[in-house]
Amino acid sequence: MDGRDLLHSRGRALETAFFAKVDQQLLQQLKEKLEQENRQKALAEVTGIRDPEVLEHLAQLGAEPETLIAFTLIPVIAVAWADGKLEKKEVVAILDVAHEAGLDERTPGRRLLEHWLEEPPPRELYETWFDYIEALKPLMRPEELRELRDGILEHTEWVAKSCGATLGLNAISHSEKKVLKRVREAFES
Repeated sequence: MDGRDLLHSRGRALETAFFAKVDQQLLQQLKEKLEQENRQKALAEVTGIRDPEVLEHLAQLGAEPETLIAFTLIPVIAVAWADGKLEKKEVVAILDVAHEAGLDERTPGRRLLEHWLEEPPPRELYETWFDYIEALKPLMRPEELRELRDGILEHTEWVAKSCGATLGLNAISHSEKKVLKRVREAFES
């Protein structure tokens, strides 16, 4: 092999290595884009948010659908712990709501929720939830916000009524009413 052939051969090897690296980078970028799109789609299902910019922002912040489901259940947890103890019927109602929301037993969000069923979350978590809703309000269309509010309130009220329902009372305690009122107010402008 003469010098020109050797140079040409080395040039081809360098070109092949370069394009292999570019291909690998492009494949990685495509994989990351698909993961981002899948995360956004899952976040849309969990939150009811349809605005692509909001979903992209949530995904960029690292919001995971399973953990976000648990986070959206914080009002449910708050109302259940409102009187300082968790009744068995409240636990069953919460687990039903979690299942309906798609919180699978094997997910981190479910383990987080189960931890909250054993002991109440710190007060700061409730305040963080209210801050989260406050931050979401300007990013959502009014109908999306209403849909999110209605779903959260429906589940929260259902859990609040779960203990009284066995006696045919549908009674909600004073402390549970305070939580429900605060959750409603969180969605007001």
